[in-house]
Amino acid sequence: MSFDLHSLVPVPWPVLQLGPDHPKAIEWMFSHWCTTWTLRRVEEVPLAKEEKKAWPPGQALIRYRFWSADWSPWQAIEKLEGEWPALSFLLSFQVEWPEFQQDAQGARRKVSPALAKLASAAQKDAA
Repeated sequence: MSFDLHSLVPVPWPVLQLGPDHPKAIEWMFSHWCTTWTLRRVEEVPLAKEEKKAWPPGQALIRYRFWSADWSPWQAIEKLEGEWPALSFLLSFQVEWPEFQQDAQGARRKVSPALAKLASAAQKDAA
C-alpha cells in the first residue's frame, strides 16, 4: 500500500503545468503541504509482530517513511485528518541535513524570507 500525498491532497493541474521550479508552484506546495517538493523515497515500514498484535480488532497501524523538503508536510496531514476523522495520524521527523539547527522546540531550518512568510500565514490559517 503506497502513500501518495498528491493523490490525497492533489496539486491542481494549472500548478503542475508551471513545473516544479516555478515560483508560483513552489508557493502553492509550501502553502498547502508545507514542503516545496513532492515526497521522496516513500516506503512502507514493516511492523513488528508485537505491534500488529497490540491493536484492537477492527483497527490497524501502517507506518511510512519518506523524505520531504524544507519541513514535514504537516499542513497536508492536517487536511487529511479533517477529511477522514476516523483515521489518526502521527507525524514524527528526523533531521538529516547539516543546515538544520536543533533547539528546545525541535528542528528549524533557515528558509528564505518568502517561505517563512508563507509558513507563518499558513500557521495562522490552520489555527
